[in-house]
Amino acid sequence: MTSRISRFIAIIILLSVLLPPVAKADADRETFVVRADDIVVAAVGEEVTVEVYGQGMQDLFGYEINVDYSTATLRFVSAASALDAGFAVSPIVKDGSLTYAYTKIGATTPGTTGSANIAILKFAVIHEGEAFIALKRVKAVHKNSSSLEFKGDSSIQFKAAAPAEPLHFSDLPEGYWAKSGIEKAASLGLVNGYPDGTFRPYRNVTRAEFVTMLVRALEPKATQEAGAAVFVDADDIGNWARVPVELAVQQGWVHGFEDGSFRPNRPITRAEMVTIAVRALKLPTTQQEASQFKDWNEVPVWAQGAISTAVEAGLFNGRGGNMLYPGAYTNRAESTILILRLLGAGVE
Repeated sequence: MTSRISRFIAIIILLSVLLPPVAKADADRETFVVRADDIVVAAVGEEVTVEVYGQGMQDLFGYEINVDYSTATLRFVSAASALDAGFAVSPIVKDGSLTYAYTKIGATTPGTTGSANIAILKFAVIHEGEAFIALKRVKAVHKNSSSLEFKGDSSIQFKAAAPAEPLHFSDLPEGYWAKSGIEKAASLGLVNGYPDGTFRPYRNVTRAEFVTMLVRALEPKATQEAGAAVFVDADDIGNWARVPVELAVQQGWVHGFEDGSFRPNRPITRAEMVTIAVRALKLPTTQQEASQFKDWNEVPVWAQGAISTAVEAGLFNGRGGNMLYPGAYTNRAESTILILRLLGAGVE
């Protein structure tokens, strides 16, 4: 996969540069390190942000980075370029090793010279113990299509500790049906609250938000063959959700609508949420009706098999009164509990 990404970057650059190649840039002084803000201890449930920082760069136009991290204590969350808008390949994550590639696009787009952050990586602290994030390699590609491979020896080490106190949200009172589940999900780094200390459990969840939560929890691996997800409204997908949506499309979890749209900012219905979740677990669907629910006849045909399967597996319940409300929008509490149930359903 790494060689495919490298070839892709080279092709993009060659296509975007209209002038003939010039002599290889003097890249002897280029060095790269991974750095963060003096991390000594990070608590379980916190998110750690690190930067890949380049020094002495000479007209940098694209790169491929390899980073190792401790899977016993950390879970990879996201990768993003810190440079100008361009094109990034979905991160490849396997056995504690991360590969991420990016290139600028356009003949008139300048390369980056000097010192600057080139990538931002985020990890969730999931267990107590010793944690590390190490930069192993950077392949720097220059505007003139020359390249330099830098072997990294830079790393960050810190202690992953238990939370100082359990995570609580001011708007989740004692006795609330999803309180313990939401707090557990927050401690695992699967969901976050708001700066004011609330969780807002009744707020609707958008399609992009749910897919992002699902990808963060199940950590699917990118496929070699699949390309970027293409929807007619792709520009409406926020940068924070682009990689998760692409991974979900690659895995066959989401397909979009008949008009070619994804509608990322539309609230997700309960029927849509369950259908995507069942696909993610690759559960065989049943044709048996969940006739105990009074509104079963309101379940769309395309969702009936998935909902029956989810109900039978204990992943999904009604909202009371033996009602499914399949067309109702999903809220943050419901989506969080479903994610936790998926993680307890034998997901590797």
